[in-house]
Amino acid sequence: MQPRDATDRVETVEDGARWRAVSARDRSWDGRFVFAVRTT
Repeated sequence: MQPRDATDRVETVEDGARWRAVSARDRSWDGRFVFAVRTT
């Protein structure tokens, strides 16, 4: 997705960093959840 202007570009960078942090945390949580389900 291309930013429309300078403010969108800044928001995209900040949101990208936030999204990476959130998605990394979610992946680790999902991994534990799947492991728990498979071992139950």
